[in-house]
Amino acid sequence: GRITDHRCPVIAMISGLAIGAGCDIATACDLRLAAETAVFQIPISRIGAIYDHDAVQRLIDLVGAAAAKELLYTGNTISANKAKEIGLVNQVLDSKELESVTYEMAGVIARNAPLTVGASKRIISKVMKRLPLSEVDEEENRRLIAGCMTSYDLQEGIRAFKEKRVPNFEGR
Repeated sequence: GRITDHRCPVIAMISGLAIGAGCDIATACDLRLAAETAVFQIPISRIGAIYDHDAVQRLIDLVGAAAAKELLYTGNTISANKAKEIGLVNQVLDSKELESVTYEMAGVIARNAPLTVGASKRIISKVMKRLPLSEVDEEENRRLIAGCMTSYDLQEGIRAFKEKRVPNFEGR
């Protein structure tokens, strides 16, 4: 399946060139961590190609219309720091730290309540599409929220918080 539709958050770890399709794959991920040496470019205007609607929407959602236009119209290369400045990446790290910080973040997410993380990802995806929710979508949102609110994991999270300990989530 597509990265954007995966049930779990997907983290891009970008250490080199993210040009064209590589940049598109990165924008499809939920989070993007880049080495300070990473370089980003969408050279479609330089080769006569075009981004599809979904790719353009993802880019606008991340960087806004003005920065998306600049990237798409010019095809210019940008540094990791510029990518962070415009919202294309979440963090810029020293090359030596990139892998460990990425895996640390993945571990933090993996230790959190899986029903909540998964429901949050689905709800964020629907909100970002900016479409009015259908009755089916609204019912799904109610079901996702109810599932989290009545879950063992929520009760465990509350108990762990009160007991000042790390919760033991089970995904149920």
